[in-house]
Order: sequence, then structure tokens, then C-alpha cells
Amino acid sequence: MGELVKKIAVVVPRYGREVTGPVPNYAYELVQKLKGFYSIDVLTTTASDYETWSNHFPEGKSEEEGITIWRFRTTQNRDIEEFEKLDAMRERLGVLGGSLDQKRIYAQGPLTRGLAAYIKEHKDDYDRFIFITFQYFTTAYAYHNVSDKAILIPLVSPELDVKQIKYKVYKDIFKSVKGIIFRNESEQRFVNSNIKLDEKKQAVVSVGIDVPDFLTDAMKRLQAVEEFKSKYGIEGDYIIYSGRISNKLGCDKMFDIYRSYRGGRVTAPISLVAIGRADNDMVLPRNIGAHYPGFLSEREKLTALAGAKFQWIPASVSVNPDYCLMGMALGVPPIANRDCENINEQIKRSEAGYTYNNDEECCKIIKDLEAIGDENYAKVRVRARFYIKNNYSWEASLKKMQAVIG
Repeated sequence: MGELVKKIAVVVPRYGREVTGPVPNYAYELVQKLKGFYSIDVLTTTASDYETWSNHFPEGKSEEEGITIWRFRTTQNRDIEEFEKLDAMRERLGVLGGSLDQKRIYAQGPLTRGLAAYIKEHKDDYDRFIFITFQYFTTAYAYHNVSDKAILIPLVSPELDVKQIKYKVYKDIFKSVKGIIFRNESEQRFVNSNIKLDEKKQAVVSVGIDVPDFLTDAMKRLQAVEEFKSKYGIEGDYIIYSGRISNKLGCDKMFDIYRSYRGGRVTAPISLVAIGRADNDMVLPRNIGAHYPGFLSEREKLTALAGAKFQWIPASVSVNPDYCLMGMALGVPPIANRDCENINEQIKRSEAGYTYNNDEECCKIIKDLEAIGDENYAKVRVRARFYIKNNYSWEASLKKMQAVIG
């Protein structure tokens, strides 16, 4: 891209080592990797949770792990009912939303005019602005004054963002920024099928996968897994689902399949562990022998993944692949709905997982895997780890990202 880039501002709704969720986790990992190449400031809010956006951290400048962080106060808490009402109204308007776009985005939050003002006032202090996620105020109302320096990492969900990607207020962001970084081809295809973009300004940069230190030592990993299983009353082998427990993500069918697999047995060789919050309309079946630990910290969630025999991706649409890839790095093969395009691609390339077309086929796969021998299972685990090591190294990812940043 020509000019020498030295100083970068990373703009993200929430940030911090202990702040959890797909967006802050991605931002934190990215900043830790990029700080070896650039001088980085993080521009974020004082909020620690996205459900209320209430102020938690002190406002102002701080230094954390060699990174300067500027935190700006949010000026209103999130009213979910009000946002959902405005969201429904906005959907009925189609592409053009007019003043309702602003009301909707303000209601969604985090409303932080101080952050937007800082970017406008300090646009000449930075060579690049990396905006993480496309939907929130921190991008939608902060990128305008620096679009010629802006790199967008949209973190798009082909399943959840079908409505929003069509709105002009968001299309304008994709069209205006200097560069766009997608995490995978599925994400890129989804956006380009809805927005006509210049191919030259976009790139696919996979997330580098690093197994956390607390899971790299075999004895410590085993101890952590046993503590997790004891805490939640889990015995023997289990298949794990992690994420929103939602009908939209195929969880209703997953429970039906597992019920069929159990076939009335009091116990089964493979249990089901479903981690995450359930949607309001999602009823968790209590009579099928499944375990529901609820919402877990990132550390406990990864421990649960490390202890699983297999991981289950029941969605019929593409989903965020990060958790699945981490599972493969840990040697946990996936079982996925064949309609989940991006996960199906990973399984085909790696030859380290299983896919199914329908409920009966999935049920048969799980039953067959009951009897998988140690040698055959070990081969699948090795292929999974080998695939991640060769395709998702941070070294390769950072080179691609630097080419986009400049």
C-alpha cells in the first residue's frame, strides 16, 4: 500500500485480558500479536459487558501489557426491549433506514461520543485505524473522518447478519474503508454476495490458533479436565456443543438426535455437554441425559473442549469457526451438519472429522464412534492437529495482515 505504517489505533467496543466474548477475545489476541510490529493504541469503552454497556473500567488512558488503552465512557445503558422494537421497525423499511438507523444503532450501543470525537481530533496521530466489527456505534459513527486510513475487520456472521448486511448505513462502511480483512472465505463470500466491493482492497486472513499455556502440559490438562467433569457431574466420554443454545443454530435437532442415540438407555458411552446461554424460546430437555453447565469463562470453556471426545456443530448455516479450529488444535474432531458450509470445508481439507446430511445419519455416526478403536481415534486426532499447525499459524496470518495494513 505504499506508505510506511508505524502507529495504529485498534477500535473495538470492549477490550481487556479478562473481558470475554468473540469480539474482545479476537481483538485482544490480535493486539498482542501486532504489537511486535507496530506502535498500538486501543480505543474502546469503559464497558465490560455487552448486555448493558454499563461503565466498569476507569475512564481515560492506561498502560496494559505494553499497550496504551484509551477508554471512553458510555452515555446510556442498553435497553434490550427498546433495541428489539427499533430493530423490528428498521427491518420493515428495507435497505434505506433514514433517521431510524441512527436511533437503532444508538439503542444497540455502546453509545460513546467521546470515542468518536477522539478519533476525529487525533486522526493525524495514527497511520491506520483498525475497526473491529461493523455493526456497533464504535465503527458506524467513528470511521467517517478516517475512512482513507481505515481497515475494517467486520467479524460478520452469515447466520446472524442477514438483515443488517443489506442496510445502506452498513454497506457504506464496507465501500468507504481502505481495506477489509475477512477471517475466512465463507465470511468473504457472504459479504460480497450482498455488497459489490473492490477485490483489491479485501483479503482473507485466518486467525492464528495457539493452544493456551494451561492446556499444553499433558498432566495439567488432564487435571483441569477432571476438575471440570467433577464440578458438573460428567462421567466418561462426552461430545460437546458450545455457543448460543438456539433453534436457529440447530440445537433443537441436536437434542432430538441425541435423544434417538440414547434410545431410552439410562446411560450411554458418550454423553452430551451443551455449553452456553439458551435463547428465551429454547427449552433445554431434561430427560435425555445431557449436561448444561451454562455460560462459562473462556478458560473453563476451553478446558471443557479439551476434555471432549468430539465436538458437535449442528448449524445448517456457516458459523464462527474459531472454537471448532481450537478444538482441532486440541485434537478434538468435529461432527458437523453438512450444510454448515465453512466447517464442512475444514473437515474436507483436514480429513479429521465427520459430516452428516440428516438426523439418522448423524445418529449412526455417533453410534459408530462409540466403538472407534484407540488407534483409529489417535489417527484422526493427529490429522486434526497437523492441519491446524500447517494452516493456522500466526506467522503466516500476520504476514497477510501486514500486507493489508501496509
